[in-house]
Amino acid sequence: MSANIYRHEFRARVKSVVIWSLAVAAVVFVFCSFFAVFADQAALMNEMLAKFPPELRAAFGMDGMDLSSVLGFYSFIFLFVQLCLAIQAANYGFGLVSIEETELTADFLLSKPVSRMQVLTSKLLAALTSLTITNLVVWVSSFAAITLFRDGREYEPLTLLLLLLSIVIFQLFFLSVGLIISLLVKRVRSVTPYALGLGFGSYVLSAFSGVFGEVKLELITPFKHLDAASIVQRGGYNTPLVLLNVGITGRKLSVVPPPRHSGGIVRRCMMNIFVRELKANLKSLLIWSIIIALLIMIAVAKFSAFAGDPQMLKMLDSMPPALLDALSMRAFNLTTLSGFYGIMLVYFGLMGAIAAAMWGSEIISKEERDKTVEFSLVLPVSRTRVITAKALAALVNCLAFVLITWGVSIVAVRSYSPDRAFYNFLALEMQAMLAIELIFLAIGLLLGCAMKQYRLSGSTAVGIILVTYFMSIISGMQARLDFLKYFTPFKYFDAGELFSKGKMDSLYLLLSAGIIIVSVATAYWAYNKRDLYI
Repeated sequence: MSANIYRHEFRARVKSVVIWSLAVAAVVFVFCSFFAVFADQAALMNEMLAKFPPELRAAFGMDGMDLSSVLGFYSFIFLFVQLCLAIQAANYGFGLVSIEETELTADFLLSKPVSRMQVLTSKLLAALTSLTITNLVVWVSSFAAITLFRDGREYEPLTLLLLLLSIVIFQLFFLSVGLIISLLVKRVRSVTPYALGLGFGSYVLSAFSGVFGEVKLELITPFKHLDAASIVQRGGYNTPLVLLNVGITGRKLSVVPPPRHSGGIVRRCMMNIFVRELKANLKSLLIWSIIIALLIMIAVAKFSAFAGDPQMLKMLDSMPPALLDALSMRAFNLTTLSGFYGIMLVYFGLMGAIAAAMWGSEIISKEERDKTVEFSLVLPVSRTRVITAKALAALVNCLAFVLITWGVSIVAVRSYSPDRAFYNFLALEMQAMLAIELIFLAIGLLLGCAMKQYRLSGSTAVGIILVTYFMSIISGMQARLDFLKYFTPFKYFDAGELFSKGKMDSLYLLLSAGIIIVSVATAYWAYNKRDLYI
């Protein structure tokens, strides 16, 4: 091991460790603060969960879960903690080696009197140290939050220790898989999309493992290997699945220039930049399109269990009003196709926001990351025209993503013979999805242009999306927090309001236009003023 490499790698991740640790601790404390509310309505909540189809309970990790008990409620929270830790570990795994090629420092590193094995060992130990710090923060915050908010209820400390100990195995899995994929892929230009794909992909496989019959998808996803609800119920691990996880992790760890533009006229150069950006983001667009297409097909297939079922309406009536308001479910009849699709707008908007923000931030920051910014600046076009061409390419991606979502939705629901009212509502949903995309595209563009730490622009954009999404949920839970709706675009285009009014609110449209105009104008100003990293 090289101590210098270890120190350098650890220092490079200190800010990331602090951000992830604070974020996970916040998730634990915020969710635990709601325990008393859920515990007071324990009988109602457990009765409601019992009425859900077994496949649906299994999909969301609620099979046999008792939200009135301390550990039962914590196991529900632990799923979100696992998702955050999976993305963090995968991010470190993907960036462990690929960052040297991305930053063009591989030749400098390999010229040092250390072997490749020493380099990899030093980097791996630095990543493990970073993950261990986050792990310790989860331990401290979990014990502290449970102590503060358990409302005098008893729990089994040994079971809680088993849950927290599983984090180590969980983190190592995603770290090792991220590392091996980064070594197999020819070039990892940005680790964030890979990490998000691996983390969310593993979660989706876990959530829908029971939907596909006898196919044992839990054999390939650590969310099932170390299922929190199962650990609480058993009072221990599922030994075969844990051994499988450890075996996969051990196996993984044991293996371990752009074309010149022809022509000198400004219009030709801008067109070349525009086309190049479209080609560069084509793979990303295809991946997002496949993900949302699968989501729509699975959701529509699940709708058959809700369609025309009066028991579903009774079950919804038994849910706490605050929960219904938070999820915008009070305005919908889930037994109808329009009502069911109203709930889907949340997922459409969230996925569209993440995709648009990533496109907006990446189109600018990648030039500094890939050390090609000097090439762009020697072309006979101003910085303003460069941003314009790139932003138009990202806008085309957003439009294509909405059209694909729209088209897949129309095809998926044909078997239910929807009426004209459904198609009108679907068109309104797609307009709302596009508006949300444009807002976060503008915010992502601003971050890519203004942030000196260009590597943080993508993760910062995703962080803003998650914060505003949680604000939209919290604002609907309590009347005194209703003012938060003016700070989150997800409330500007609330599905319940769209469904009841049949149109978008003019005030929120003005707010959206203001955010877009200010963000884009500030992006142009900041990019023209800042010193670029070359």
